[in-house]
Amino acid sequence: TGEFHEFQKSVHYRTLNRTGKGPNCLTCHGAMATTILTYSDLESTCSLCHGKPTRAAQAFHLLRSASDLLAKKKDPPQELKERFKTLQKKWHSFDMDAVIALAQNLIRDLKGNKP
Repeated sequence: TGEFHEFQKSVHYRTLNRTGKGPNCLTCHGAMATTILTYSDLESTCSLCHGKPTRAAQAFHLLRSASDLLAKKKDPPQELKERFKTLQKKWHSFDMDAVIALAQNLIRDLKGNKP
């Protein structure tokens, strides 16, 4: 999937392959891939290795804000929907700077692109 492809680009994936330790799909999505990470999960899971995950928290908040804005649109342009899908996939790379930049740009365009 696109999400797994992004995960393969991450430091987490390289660490997991090298040491056998680190987050994997189960860490965030559970055994049957039926879970979506919540903010409290982010705090408790990421902080095991990273302390307080402030960049991830910021990226998570922006991702949720973009999702909410997109959901409020009556008939959003396909281009904006595709950019949101790209943003969701990019989250799995754990490149929080890229996620934040994509989310901020999408939010700006969603706010500028009224109903």
